Formats: sequence, structure tokens, C-alpha cells
Amino acid sequence: MISNTELPARSNVLRRPFGLLVAFLGLPVRDMIGLVLAWVLLACAAVALRLVPFRRLAPLLGKALGPAASIPVIDARQAERARLIRRSVLRAARVAPFRSDCLPQSLAGAVLCRVLRVPATVFLGVRLDDVPSGMAAHAWLCAGPVAVTGGQSFDRFTVVAAFALPGSRSVQAGC
Repeated sequence: MISNTELPARSNVLRRPFGLLVAFLGLPVRDMIGLVLAWVLLACAAVALRLVPFRRLAPLLGKALGPAASIPVIDARQAERARLIRRSVLRAARVAPFRSDCLPQSLAGAVLCRVLRVPATVFLGVRLDDVPSGMAAHAWLCAGPVAVTGGQSFDRFTVVAAFALPGSRSVQAGC
């Protein structure tokens, strides 16, 4: 027999998928499409990172710039697309049942930037400090002044590698 104390917990579990569906259906069509694409790309990135060594994935990100800190120049239309990609990837990461931290987000965002022709740069950085392992790593994606993914804390990391997507005209700076 189910006690009354168990019912609210069960009803919350049942309401969450329904609430996600209602929220999804309330989005503009372009955001719906972006969310679905971002979710699929995040899943592909998570699987690829599990099965394929990163050195094999790195060339897919574009031209290796080394530890250069440069960001591509974009126009207003590309900046709007970059913000759409940011929203889509963040929403997809929130509901993903698989690995969706900074690296898969950067990979998925880079693919979306390529598809939508938004020049961007993927950055990989490290920080040596008092984290339990002694080192923390981070990946982020920038398109002009827009921090597409991983933009919450990139200023605390030292760039160790950067990859410019094809068609990116860069300037030296941080995003």
C-alpha cells in the first residue's frame, strides 16, 4: 500500500517530463530546432569522447592555433546566431542524461557554428590550484564577443590550445 507521504514525490517525477514538454512546446520554432540539434550533437560528442582519442577529434575542430588567444570577428547577424547556439546548447545540456560538461558542449557548439556559418574558436585551458586533483581543465567556444559555451569561468584558465573553425578571421584577444 502506498502511503500519502510517497504521493507528492511520485507526482513530481511524473510532472517533470510533462513540464519539460510544455516548456519545449512554448519555445519559438527556431529554438525548438536548435534544442533538438544541440541535444543530438551533445549525445554524439559524449559518445565520441568516450570512444575516440581526443587527438583524433581535434582536427575536426579546425585549424590548431596552439596556445594563441584569438577570437574571430563576427557581424551582428552572426552574433545573433551565436546567441541562438548558446541558448540551444545550454538548454540541451540541462536535460541531457549523458555527459554534457564543457567539452561536449564546445564540440556540439562548434558543429552548430559550422552549420550556421558562425566563425568561432574553441579554447582548451587548464588551471593549477587547490582543486583535489591539483589541476582543472576547461573548454569554451567563442564567436566574437559571444561566449557560446563555457563562458562562466574561462577567465580563470590559461589557454593551452585553440582551434579556429574554417572561415574564421581572428583578432588577438579573449572573448
